[in-house]
Amino acid sequence: TQFTHDGDGNRVKKVENGQTTVYAGNHYEAVTTAFQETFEGDTGRWSTGGLWHITAQKANSPVKSAWYGQEGSGNYATGGRTTGVLQMTLTGTLRSDSVLRFQYWREVESYSGAYDQTYVQLSTDGGATWSGYLFYRDSRNASERAWVSSGEISLGAYAGAQNVLLRFVFDSVDGLYNNYG
Repeated sequence: TQFTHDGDGNRVKKVENGQTTVYAGNHYEAVTTAFQETFEGDTGRWSTGGLWHITAQKANSPVKSAWYGQEGSGNYATGGRTTGVLQMTLTGTLRSDSVLRFQYWREVESYSGAYDQTYVQLSTDGGATWSGYLFYRDSRNASERAWVSSGEISLGAYAGAQNVLLRFVFDSVDGLYNNYG
């Protein structure tokens, strides 16, 4: 028997009218997906800055992913500090049960300082202000060096917000030990 699984490894029972029913523990539960991105089709809703781009490097869905790095060297060593933003607008209205989930590959230096910061934020006012970190890792967190799930990040505090900006940020903080990808 072959099963279909979602990005978090949950077995999918069905997808109907934008609602996915997955096996969670010993029961099935319905999850409404407002937006899903594989980076395989039209990625025009995303803006990229710094070294962010769509590539086949370390792809997770089946061929492409968004990646922070240089194609030629396979790392983010630019000779200095490097930072960039991958950003898009979530259309529609966030609900009290809205969650964010994503798969990520993170390979950075290991050090006791707050270098090689990776974080996710959102804005409900067109980017004038940004939320605290919805997700945060830095050089104090060991590199995963594999595709892992962020887990469910509740967006319920932003229920009712429309046209929310979502951004993924990478900041090396310095120009040292950046030969990772």
